[in-house]
Amino acid sequence: MGFYIRDAHKGYLISAIDDCSRMIVGCGLFREQTAENVLEVLRGSLVRFGAPKEILTDQGSQFKHWGGITQFEKMLKKLKVEHIKARSHHPQTCGKIEAFHKSIHRELIDKEFFVTQEQAVEKIARFIEHYNYGRPHSALDGFTPSDRYFCIVESLKKYISDYQRPKNQTEESAVEGIGVARASKLYLIGKVLGHDVRIQELGGQLSIYLNSQPFKEVNLLQPMQIDSVPTETKAITV
Repeated sequence: MGFYIRDAHKGYLISAIDDCSRMIVGCGLFREQTAENVLEVLRGSLVRFGAPKEILTDQGSQFKHWGGITQFEKMLKKLKVEHIKARSHHPQTCGKIEAFHKSIHRELIDKEFFVTQEQAVEKIARFIEHYNYGRPHSALDGFTPSDRYFCIVESLKKYISDYQRPKNQTEESAVEGIGVARASKLYLIGKVLGHDVRIQELGGQLSIYLNSQPFKEVNLLQPMQIDSVPTETKAITV
C-alpha cells in the first residue's frame, strides 16, 4: 500500500496478516517496492512467529516472475512453505490484508500528516500494536486478533462467564454492615511456553495463576520488600 510522506516522497507499506486470526505478523515501511524489502518483512515474521504452512500472495513481480523463480519463491521452497498465488485481477482473494490496508488508511494515514519516514514508522507501529492486542474485531466475536492467534479465546470466555456470575455472600466484604462486591480487574490472559497464565488484581492483591492454579500473590498495598545486598563480599566461589 502506497502513500505520500510530506508530499515529498512515496512510502510503501508491506504487511503480512495471519489468515485465521487477522493478526499482523509482519510489517515494514519502505521507499521502494522491491523483492528484497518483501523478503525483509518475511524474515522478520519468520523470526518472531515461525514458518506457516502456506503463504498467499498476489501475482506481483516480487512474488512471481514468468521468466523464472523469484528469491521469494526460493525462500519458501527452502522452508517447505506452500506458495498460493491469487488469480490475476481478483483482489478479493487477498481480501483480509486489503481490509486491513483500508482500515489503517482510513483511521491513521488519512488523518495524519507525516513529516518524516521515521515518524510514519513509529505511528504505524503504534496502530498495529493496538490493532493486534487492544482492538476488538467484529469478525472475531469481539475478541482481538492476538486472542485468536494465541488460542486464548476459550480461556477468556470462561473468565468472562465466571466474572459475570452473581457473587455470593462469601465473595463480598462487609463495610459497616453493608455487603459490597469487590471488583476484579483483569490484566492478562495468555500462554507462556505452552502454559495458561492469568494475572488479575482483587482488592489490592495481585494474583498469578498458572494452568488455573494459584502460583504467586503480591500485596500491592504493602511496601515492596527488597532483599538487602551486602556491600562487601569476602569470597566468591565459581
